[in-house]
Amino acid sequence: SHKSACTVDAAVGLIATEAITSANLSTYTHILAWVKSSVALAAGDWQLCLDDTAACASPIETINIPALSAATWTRILIPLAAPGSDTAIISIGL
Repeated sequence: SHKSACTVDAAVGLIATEAITSANLSTYTHILAWVKSSVALAAGDWQLCLDDTAACASPIETINIPALSAATWTRILIPLAAPGSDTAIISIGL
């Protein structure tokens, strides 16, 4: 579980990253997650980044998160664009 806070003035770019133990996602096709935002978001307002470098410096995958209703936990299932490249993921970002 991870909670991030952004203001209206948040700049375009990463708002949060998390370092993880190297993970090989090449055999997976989708990411499943529960997401909640305090405000409604359009598809692509948030993106999930997967990277084999620290702090998502050069993401291998940048995946649009679907539209979200305000204050509602939403189960999302989003396809990986290039799972064959996701062999040594060490950072995840929003």
